[in-house]
Amino acid sequence: MTSLISGEASAGYGQRKYDDPRLSNLNGPLVDASLIYTPTPLTKITLRGTTAFDETSVSNSSGAAA
Repeated sequence: MTSLISGEASAGYGQRKYDDPRLSNLNGPLVDASLIYTPTPLTKITLRGTTAFDETSVSNSSGAAA
């Protein structure tokens, strides 16, 4: 972008299958991105966002995409 701002992004699709028939499969898009702002050689600010599949302790629920 410029010498002050840099960044990167990636995208994909995740799928998690469970052997237990009571649990539904988790699937969906996965995104990971970061933006780095460097106003001075001693200062760096990073903004980061990501999605992931997380398990849960709720009965009969396989998890959530967060």
